[in-house]
Amino acid sequence: MKHDIKESIQERWEHSAKGYSDGIQQDFDTKVVETWQNLILHHIVLTDKPLEILDVGTGPGYFATILSMAGHNVTAIDCAKNMLEEAKINADMHHVYPKFYQMDSHLLSFQPESFDMIVSRNVTWTLYDPIHAFKQWHHVLKPGGKLVIFDANWHLHQFEPSLYKKVMQGCKENEARPSECAYQGNNPKVLDYYKDMPLARIQRPKWDEETLPQLGFEIIQIQPCLNAVVYNIQDQMKYEHIPLFQIVAQKV
Repeated sequence: MKHDIKESIQERWEHSAKGYSDGIQQDFDTKVVETWQNLILHHIVLTDKPLEILDVGTGPGYFATILSMAGHNVTAIDCAKNMLEEAKINADMHHVYPKFYQMDSHLLSFQPESFDMIVSRNVTWTLYDPIHAFKQWHHVLKPGGKLVIFDANWHLHQFEPSLYKKVMQGCKENEARPSECAYQGNNPKVLDYYKDMPLARIQRPKWDEETLPQLGFEIIQIQPCLNAVVYNIQDQMKYEHIPLFQIVAQKV
């Protein structure tokens, strides 16, 4: 069963790479880049020495690129080869060169205590075994290293009728869709793989706040809604009932 899920995840993102890459281009605007850099690095004491950062599920490489632009040493992984190809193109366009590897976010092949920080955006909801994945991430973080997660309850409305009504009504009022699907493959069943993802139907970040301390992390900060900070007006309307949250935790 897990093998089938992993295949669906990989196919979903292999055939979504170009669409997601196109979708992040507006986020390379200087002000947007600075906003994301500040959100990610706010809880780090910066020195003259660059940070060693792991970007898990880099997708088209946005975090890998902007953190490299900030002068840090970034290693970025993704399960999808096509995503990594788009990520390299985006990094090259901005004259930075993170290290990119095709890798399962649950099965990291790095030495223990390799990184000062792990970052991820819109990734953790896709974890087929989140407890195991977070243990892996903890293992490769240095003592005191930071885990910075950005995510949302992207599919929770599919499991909660009252929330579904709010999401659909908001989209109708704003002539928007709850999400833009970049999938360009020919297997519609792949789009339903979220139904097998444990975190897709769980209220977050409450789950993370309760679980991460059990796995060796100390919660530093949780911001429950960043929509007004990082989204343009159109996306704020689109995701009114799907708030983007941030979790900052530290390895203890």
